[in-house]
Amino acid sequence: MKLTGKEFLVTQTLAKHINKTVTRAQLFQLLEKPNPDYHDRSLDVLISRINKKLASLNPPGPIESVRGSGYVFKQKVEIK
Repeated sequence: MKLTGKEFLVTQTLAKHINKTVTRAQLFQLLEKPNPDYHDRSLDVLISRINKKLASLNPPGPIESVRGSGYVFKQKVEIK
């Protein structure tokens, strides 16, 4: 499975915090977008792409949205 640089950074960050919510603000900061527009959907699109790639290895996708907060990694996935 191939990940882009941004996909890898987000996946690595979420995987380090299994079952803990990582906020949208933390992820935007990681992606060097410290003051994102509230309606910026780029993170949602990125998470969706990552989830589809990971689901191809071990369905369902391990990343879940936490409404109004961020995202959580719900299962362990080996990152190579």
